[in-house]
Amino acid sequence: MELFRIHIRPSYDSNVNADTFKYCLNHNLLGVGWRVGKAGVFRTTDWEIYKKAATNPPYDGTGEDYSIQQPQFIFKYVKRGDLVWTRDTDSHYYLAQVTSG
Repeated sequence: MELFRIHIRPSYDSNVNADTFKYCLNHNLLGVGWRVGKAGVFRTTDWEIYKKAATNPPYDGTGEDYSIQQPQFIFKYVKRGDLVWTRDTDSHYYLAQVTSG
């Protein structure tokens, strides 16, 4: 069993972050990634489809695939039974156990 930290901050707007955190908490979700802006990818749970959309061309436009590094790390190393901690916008801490991909 491993312990990981995940940030749930999709925006610089604290209201958006608070709403996103509440959504994740209410639906028992933890996840990382970036919007890729490509049709048909917005709601995919297929890793290969997401990875291709996020890296080809790279979402950040730099020619590097920095945007996909954190999701790749999570996909590769976080496994069922591992623990993940995070913090909401009011500085309350949460600990979760991974139950699926």
